[in-house]
Amino acid sequence: MILLSIAIASTLLALALHPEDMSRGRGNGTGFHIAFLLTFVIPIGAVICALTLLLYYAILPEMPYIKTKEENVEKIIQENKKKASVEKSLDSIMNFLDADERKVIEVLKDAGGSMLQKEITWKTGYSKVKTHRIVYRLAKRGILEVEEYFNTNKVKIKDNLLKNNLLKSS
Repeated sequence: MILLSIAIASTLLALALHPEDMSRGRGNGTGFHIAFLLTFVIPIGAVICALTLLLYYAILPEMPYIKTKEENVEKIIQENKKKASVEKSLDSIMNFLDADERKVIEVLKDAGGSMLQKEITWKTGYSKVKTHRIVYRLAKRGILEVEEYFNTNKVKIKDNLLKNNLLKSS
């Protein structure tokens, strides 16, 4: 759009600045040249520039919103509250778990409640089979949800446990 307005303005300006082209059959062309410049080129150029600016502001979106430090701090506080609520809900469950199950829950808690099973294997240092058996037991008790995820499982703490604890901590 800007290039189009520049092209039109430069064409009109070129016609106005070359009186030999404009003055054929109209005298020497100087009076017509100045009159043409004042009456057509400058107003049309101003209108084209104004329309270009209006279209630019109408079509293009606003600049992206930059978050302030206060908003970043609020986001961090909310994330910490969420982690704290997960910890409160899981603390009551932890009393009924053996050491290996506690370790798996701790790893999940540190990850925010959801993680791939192979990552649990890496972080706990257990074998794949042992990790699978622990996750299976916890899922059977209703503590964890397990869903297939390519060649591994995605393991997460049950939503109902998290929701109940979020309501209690609020």
